[in-house]
Parts: sequence; structure tokens; C-alpha cells
Amino acid sequence: MAGGEAPHPRLLPDDPEGVLAARQIEVIADGVCDAVVLLFFERRREAPSEAWMARQRRKVEGGVRALAARVGEGFLVGDRFGLADIAAGTALGYLAVRFPEFDWAAEYPALAAMHARLEARPSFAATRPVPQVITEAVV
Repeated sequence: MAGGEAPHPRLLPDDPEGVLAARQIEVIADGVCDAVVLLFFERRREAPSEAWMARQRRKVEGGVRALAARVGEGFLVGDRFGLADIAAGTALGYLAVRFPEFDWAAEYPALAAMHARLEARPSFAATRPVPQVITEAVV
């Protein structure tokens, strides 16, 4: 894509309801990732707050439950790969790196099957998240 061209096919559905559904999934996936980041850094504190970590875990679990409720046999929204699939697949891949003790795949097999379909795509396989070593202290 040169010069700001839009991807083809488009990553958002053509209808307003589909766009709204895709954006809702994007927000859920962003919320899951945000809670995982907060949980990760809280764990690194000298005196982590169990209540704070429990709150973040509830956010992650609720977000994954909401994603699982939207899974069908094909794509998350509409009849083609799009933003909703990218957002959900990315969040689920990030969970494997930063919150592996949450076995969401066992709890939501349809979501795990969708994630496996996404992971089989070359674009997902080439951009799979990997753990980094973070040495900075958290205050």
C-alpha cells in the first residue's frame, strides 16, 4: 500500500452494524491487553496488591468470556477476515506470553479453534508475540 491506500479487502465491514461490532471487539481486546499489562507490572512490584491483581484478572477473564461469546464458525464479524479478528487474535496471543497460567483455551474451545485458524495465517505466524526480558524496576 503506497500513499495511504486502504487495505483491500477492507478490514472493516461495509455496513454500520458490522463496523460497530468490529469496533466493540477491538475495544474488548484492547481492554484485555491493558489489564494484562497492569497485572504484569503489578506482579513485579516489591509489595504487589492482591486486590489489584484480582481486579485485573477479572477484567481479563471477562474480556475473554466476551470474545468467546462472539465466536462462530468463521470470522468474528461478517464473512471476511478483518479488524475484529486481528484484535482478538492479537490479544489471545499476548495472553500466552504474559498470562500463561490462564488456560482460556480449555475453558473456551470454540475460541481456541478460532485462534488456531488465525495462527495458521502467515501474517499471524510471522508476528507471534514472544516474551521479552524486562529488567527495569517498577515503583
